[in-house]
Amino acid sequence: MKGRYPHLDWVCSDAKNMEFADDTFDLVIDKGLLDAIACNLDYSEPSDSVCVLKEMMRVLKPGKVLAIFSHSSLEIRKVLFRNAGIDCASILEESFVSLESKI
Repeated sequence: MKGRYPHLDWVCSDAKNMEFADDTFDLVIDKGLLDAIACNLDYSEPSDSVCVLKEMMRVLKPGKVLAIFSHSSLEIRKVLFRNAGIDCASILEESFVSLESKI
């Protein structure tokens, strides 16, 4: 990937403890990381996925976008957000539902 996109800065970091300051990014994208961490977890218990989600929110500027591409159900994602103490009222449920119905 570095060869294809040499103009980008590439950083290898612990997703539970990123090296970035609070409120750094306008956009944070998760493409399967939370799904990979959360496989076979009991969603009633805090987990590494909750730590990662909190860290994503920490580096995201207020009012900006967290895009999660996931195969998990909307209900599971809502539980994850609640366990992380994040208000999920602003989740665009219609977008999730319409995407899920096409998969």
